[in-house]
Amino acid sequence: MCSIHSLWNSVEFVTKLSFAVQITGAVFGVLIVLVGFHLSALQDAKQQGRTISAKQQSIILSSLSSTPKGFLSIWFDSGDPETYNFAVQIRDVLTKAGYTVVEPNSLITLGTGAPEQGVIVGTYSEREPEYGQAICVALEKAGIPVTRRYEPASANKPRNFMAIEVHRKP
Repeated sequence: MCSIHSLWNSVEFVTKLSFAVQITGAVFGVLIVLVGFHLSALQDAKQQGRTISAKQQSIILSSLSSTPKGFLSIWFDSGDPETYNFAVQIRDVLTKAGYTVVEPNSLITLGTGAPEQGVIVGTYSEREPEYGQAICVALEKAGIPVTRRYEPASANKPRNFMAIEVHRKP
């Protein structure tokens, strides 16, 4: 025990310990700065709006070139300009592919549940139109993830339409 006590009281040991603590602090400081830069880059990427690149547009058009066409509507979150801009891009590419697409409409989200995110391709009819599956596949081939929603019509809810909903980025 005397040797540990004498080591602790030696100038050489305290100097080396102090240096080790300073180096450790510097390493943690650098790590904190690097983590901050990485977090900032992730936040910037999340804030950037979604776009359909020329390459993605080409993939979508090629994938839909020989598929059945039909009518659909596009909806976007009313409080988010990014969702409107992305909805317009989806409308434009589907119109070029030969679909009848109405101008995007705003969607007001009500309720207490978690807000929906991403792109939802919804079918609201007795059966999914042939072109619904083709649109999902084309968007996914282009790297645009979609959630598929199917709600068959019923006697008290007769519906027959297809809609794409553009919600906030996941």
